[in-house]
Amino acid sequence: MIFKYDEYALFLRKLKKLAEPMLFRDWKGEKTFLIRHDVDLNLDLALKLAEVESKEQIVSTYFILLTCDTYNA
Repeated sequence: MIFKYDEYALFLRKLKKLAEPMLFRDWKGEKTFLIRHDVDLNLDLALKLAEVESKEQIVSTYFILLTCDTYNA
């Protein structure tokens, strides 16, 4: 299966119809979606995801690996 950004955007739109996603730091136990990304290899690809989310007005949490062979945070 190949990941496609336009399909991710469609997925986000469907999520928003069910509940508004929020950041981990803002969650108080209510029914919602918490979207998280573990960035272990490529900051540029994480940026592309963030751009799609921004366009769809979705918030998510990114966890950046600070010690990595493929990028320097």
